[in-house]
Amino acid sequence: DRVQAPSGLGFAMENRRVISQVLPELYHEVDLHRMEPYFSALRAALIGTAGESNPAPRVVVLSPGPHSETAFDQAYLANALGFPLVQGSDLVVRDGWVWMKPAGWPRKSAIPRERIDVIVRRVDAEFCDPLELRADSQLGVAGLAEAVRRGRVRLVNGLGAGILENPALMPFLPAVCEQLLGEQLRLPSVPTWWLGNADDRATVLTRLAAGDPNLIVRPSDQPHRSIAELSTAELTARVLAAPHRFVGQEIMPLSQAPVWGRSGTAGARPLELRTFTLRYRSAHRP
Repeated sequence: DRVQAPSGLGFAMENRRVISQVLPELYHEVDLHRMEPYFSALRAALIGTAGESNPAPRVVVLSPGPHSETAFDQAYLANALGFPLVQGSDLVVRDGWVWMKPAGWPRKSAIPRERIDVIVRRVDAEFCDPLELRADSQLGVAGLAEAVRRGRVRLVNGLGAGILENPALMPFLPAVCEQLLGEQLRLPSVPTWWLGNADDRATVLTRLAAGDPNLIVRPSDQPHRSIAELSTAELTARVLAAPHRFVGQEIMPLSQAPVWGRSGTAGARPLELRTFTLRYRSAHRP
């Protein structure tokens, strides 16, 4: 669901640290799985993407900067992995390679000497290269896309990976899994209907007209907020004009977790569980 620039590992690690200090007895009693092995595997996987011919690659974490809502997560991840945290302004593409800018750049005497082999991308793809992608971006590195094409630098996750977040793909995930892996999904996906299919479109529009509170209609190529204010009639007209651009999804009830308010009273709040998976050697590791 999140392959563009997934966040949360740093938050999870910091939350674990806080819990161990605030509730030490509970922390030790529940025998939690340690997170360090996952970070070790992540570090090894990132280093391994540089190839066996490069035994000591230079890896960096590319951040949008301190104004990002997940800046803490990015900084914590870089520190935990032992990689420098950089912004687009810290890097330069020269002679087809990506380099760390030296002190005094761009004076002619300041020659880049630290070549970057692997970039952990925490910047959305469209902002990564103002030359080829979004021209008004100040977060990326000019020429980065060309360096990636030439195989001069490895970008994790790669440019274009975000296409997998398209909700129009979700109805087909079970069939894709069976076709590629010969097995069913271990965890069912959210019930989703692609409205380019006539039967699915009829089902979703019928529920939409009935005011079904458990249904949401989303565009596959824009944020949901772009249609959030439309009336049912306006949304139906928009769907009928280009049904292939929309999906219908079931609104799933969220789990609840106990919370304590400032007054000391207990209450319930929705809870989401985010899991992470990385490709490590010949398998995927959760």
